[in-house]
Amino acid sequence: MTGKLRVLLTAERLLAERGFQGVSMREIAAAAGNRNNNAVKYHFGSMEGLIDAIMRYRLGQLDKHRGAAWQDLQARGSPPTLEDLLAAYFLPHVLLADPVNGYPYADFMTEFLTRHRPRGLPHAAEKPIAEAVEARKIMSAFRSLLSGLDDEMYWHRFELIHLLFFGTILRWSGGPHRSDLAKLCEMADHTLGMMRACLEEPAPSVRKRAAAA
Repeated sequence: MTGKLRVLLTAERLLAERGFQGVSMREIAAAAGNRNNNAVKYHFGSMEGLIDAIMRYRLGQLDKHRGAAWQDLQARGSPPTLEDLLAAYFLPHVLLADPVNGYPYADFMTEFLTRHRPRGLPHAAEKPIAEAVEARKIMSAFRSLLSGLDDEMYWHRFELIHLLFFGTILRWSGGPHRSDLAKLCEMADHTLGMMRACLEEPAPSVRKRAAAA
């Protein structure tokens, strides 16, 4: 493992544990075993650059699995369902388990989505990046199936289902069944169903028109 990657993974864990404002760049460098207190600034430029780099690193890992799942869906010859797309997009997160720390990226993203995304901190994949090419293909298919939602409602729900899925794998990794992969699969499958229901729920305006008719 390179020194840069060690700093990145240490930062991911500490930022998830303490919050993005609860740890300094110097503390991250020290925890990574780096004698140079400016290691974070040297490798990533700033805390914002470090957060962006963590996302890009994990998105690159996820995209390999998402690409394989997308190819499988395309090979079937029939249009993918919403649940197909949810599985292709979210299940790769299960493969990011750390034998010691569980799911640090799920922890990290939960912190990001609940505390910092609402304040305007950008997500790395908002811009076209090489680490999320396959993810964008799946996202485009999502949007086509959910054309009845306006953009604001769509993205609100999409962020909420991220939290739902992250919560599921974090509960599994921190609970008594953490060595039971069959239990994780069962929990994940149940959660995907709830996520689908969340996305398919008609927008309030649609419900009002249906009631009036």
